[in-house]
Amino acid sequence: MDDSSIIELFFSRSETAVARLLAQYGRLFHQLARNFLSSEEDVEECVNDAVLDVWSTIPPQNPRSLSAYSCALVRRRAVDRLRYKTAERRGGHAICLELEEGIAALEDAEDYLDQQELKAYLNAFLSGLSPENRRLFVRRYFYGESIGAIADDLRIRENTAAVRLSRLREQLRSYLREQDVWI
Repeated sequence: MDDSSIIELFFSRSETAVARLLAQYGRLFHQLARNFLSSEEDVEECVNDAVLDVWSTIPPQNPRSLSAYSCALVRRRAVDRLRYKTAERRGGHAICLELEEGIAALEDAEDYLDQQELKAYLNAFLSGLSPENRRLFVRRYFYGESIGAIADDLRIRENTAAVRLSRLREQLRSYLREQDVWI
């Protein structure tokens, strides 16, 4: 079943929409959440909460890509859960938080900017990167994959990937300063 058919099911408030969504993308959602969370219970809870978010937001939202829209919700839930767990332990697994440290915390930027503006700036920055650097950046900071897994897949050394990510964060910081977005 394609995305538009599943979205139609959500618009008609059919409960089969959730089952179809999970059948189509459930494995992807679980893997995405696992990239951030170590506990299977947390992963399952995160995916379930994100699916509820999809149910609650479609309609009125009508995303062009159901998978991208849903993954963004899963990622948001996973990062929120990670922050909660990290704050609870005062340390721990802070995988994607390194990006926020590099650009003065995205939450602060979201307070200053409309979320759509922030997306536009990030998309403009990403479009200026080489395809390999874009893949490296998105896989690390959106999907939360480990540097080692990305390096293996891109056939580069782990240290090379880490250095490139550090440089990309600095480039993003400079880009946001040029756009007067830096806080």
